Amino acid sequence: IIGKCNEILAAIEDNGMDKTDPAIKRIMGETYMFRAHAYYWLWTKFGRLYITTKPIKYNEVNNIVCTPATEEDILKRIDEDIEDAVTYLPWELPSENSSLLYGRFTKAVAKHLKVKMAMWEKNYQLAATEEIFARPEYGLMDEPKDVFNAANLNHKEALLVNQFLDGKGGGGTLSGGKYTGHRLSAFTVAAYGSSSGTGSWAFENGGFGWGRIFPNHYLLSLYDQEKDKRFKQFFKLYYTYAEGAKLPANKLPGDTCFANTETKYYDVLHPQCEKFVDRYTMTVPNQTNGYKDAIVYRLAETYLLAAEAYMRLGDQENGRRCYNKTWMRAGNDEEKRDITLQMIMDEHARELCMEGHRLFDVRRWEICEQEGIMKGDMYGIKIYKIDGTKECRYEPYVFEVRTFNRKMYRHPFSTGEMDKGYLIQNPGY
Repeated sequence: IIGKCNEILAAIEDNGMDKTDPAIKRIMGETYMFRAHAYYWLWTKFGRLYITTKPIKYNEVNNIVCTPATEEDILKRIDEDIEDAVTYLPWELPSENSSLLYGRFTKAVAKHLKVKMAMWEKNYQLAATEEIFARPEYGLMDEPKDVFNAANLNHKEALLVNQFLDGKGGGGTLSGGKYTGHRLSAFTVAAYGSSSGTGSWAFENGGFGWGRIFPNHYLLSLYDQEKDKRFKQFFKLYYTYAEGAKLPANKLPGDTCFANTETKYYDVLHPQCEKFVDRYTMTVPNQTNGYKDAIVYRLAETYLLAAEAYMRLGDQENGRRCYNKTWMRAGNDEEKRDITLQMIMDEHARELCMEGHRLFDVRRWEICEQEGIMKGDMYGIKIYKIDGTKECRYEPYVFEVRTFNRKMYRHPFSTGEMDKGYLIQNPGY
């Protein structure tokens, strides 16, 4: 990505293209954004990078000298590319044949990344921006579930959405004339179909599932389970036997599925996150791939980043106002106390869980070593039926104990990259 971006920007310069042309400006804005985004994610994962802004010519391939950049130079490169993206990108999406081209970068995406970068750099004044909030095309959805309950997620809360279709413009590998889409639903739906006696997959349970990514007890414990709508809208805690399945003795369709061992329960009946469940594009419940869109960035995160920035600046009034956007949408009473970092961290978890932000959030907050975050007892959940009812209760249990060392704040470089000879391995690896 970075190499292609360098080639595009060099071609614009070398060919004297008109930078005032709206089409050229959009190309430049998207190119700067792609490069900034690539360097941003490389930096948050690895820290040490080789920075280049020049295209590599065919006769230079064997004579490249790569020197790791300083932290100052890395941050400067990312900040400048983001600023250029903000300058050249319009707020509006591009269109073709009167149809908006969703999934493309806009000024809103660039400004959102600018805020995320400012938070890493502790530039809270820069991060406390409200330009996106003032735009009429953006706003929070009415209900938490409205953010995810559709195949097409190009709504007012979404800033950047990965687009998926089985035809033209779809994502994934092209096979048999159709794109394969993705398997986020299968990754996050529990493997309840493997439960003793379940025997089949059902859309009411989420369709097919491998159960590879799931919410833990710590996350679920953060919700007011009676008042916070997200607890019931974002998660499924138990599964039911389907019509047509081979049922265990004394079980009927609609009864709660149970496992006969703790290991079986952990493997196949753990609670699941409903954000990526695809009941919209899959035609049969045992289908493993789907075409439901996947949100990359959304306005809820922008509000929570602004709340944190205001809090750190000592502006409690604006901090509360931004914090309450997601908090009250979820059905909670207005928060009138002073906002603390712990409150913001918990709300990040409640609102943005399973969306790919948590690992980098806890790294930025530098709380990975805290008990229950990335080290110590890790809890699973057991489900028990309440006698005489169709209701269930759950209890936490320790399924493993994890360790976290300071070196883990950065990923190690792979052996293949190290063998190229221009990188220095991160400390501790």
